[in-house]
Amino acid sequence: MSIALSSTTSTAATTATAAATRAPIAAPAAVPGPATNAENPFGTHVVVDLSGLGAAASDPEADLPVDSADLPRLARHAHAFKSVGVTEVALSAEFHLRSDARWRTDSVHDATRTGERLTDAGVNVLLPGAPTPEPTLGGFVTASAARRPATRSAGRTRTAGGTATAATRTRVASYVNSVAEGEAAGRAGGTAIVRATHTARIEEFVAAVRRGATAAGADTRVLVELHVAIAETRERALARTELVADIASVEKRDLPWTGSAAVIGSVEDVVEEAKAFGALGDGLLIVPISVPADLTAIHEIL
Repeated sequence: MSIALSSTTSTAATTATAAATRAPIAAPAAVPGPATNAENPFGTHVVVDLSGLGAAASDPEADLPVDSADLPRLARHAHAFKSVGVTEVALSAEFHLRSDARWRTDSVHDATRTGERLTDAGVNVLLPGAPTPEPTLGGFVTASAARRPATRSAGRTRTAGGTATAATRTRVASYVNSVAEGEAAGRAGGTAIVRATHTARIEEFVAAVRRGATAAGADTRVLVELHVAIAETRERALARTELVADIASVEKRDLPWTGSAAVIGSVEDVVEEAKAFGALGDGLLIVPISVPADLTAIHEIL
């Protein structure tokens, strides 16, 4: 099958085909809070999305057993990335603890719940999720949670923005899919994640975030969401991406990279193109198109 992948305005796009958790986890020794980890081949701060390690969502009409996420496996991957300098991982609304979760829970419930457990285990977590009902700001937390006051317990502060310990914390971010959302996210502060298929649109949304942040005197960092498929050759990476698309079609799911930038190719192709995307903001939110293949490739690059 063919996949519609939008090309970017950079030269490398022609070669790289650009487009657009129940058991407790044992806590390791405390680690410093998130810091810029730009000393890597991508040349920018990198956050890796681990949502693909959740249970695969199933069609409620299908007569299939309920699958559960492997939390120890998720923790191992999170700490493996921490060992190569990745100071934050992300869980999106696509992360599910059970394969039937999307039919029975709030879209960000599982990511939030699991993110807090990973934080307790010494991992910094960024929580992307479904847009809130707020009129102009897409976010990563439900509107009711956003209005909840902060409370203190056991040396930890819980707020709408997440859970903070002396060493680690969860952070809540905002999706940016338009200029209006960009300006609102900039005013809100924290982290904004820009999603667009073309470089020009990404630049426009980043500029909107900067304007909003300047107007409000807010400190807002901007990450560019980038989906990647990596193989020995571009042809093999594209073939694997087509397989992922076929599976999504059978399972009646949207393509995960719809509306976002994507790079498909060899290690060299992906690194070169990712550098260009990362330079547009303050860093990258890298989302592997397939798990475990692309997740492993990202770890090897870093």
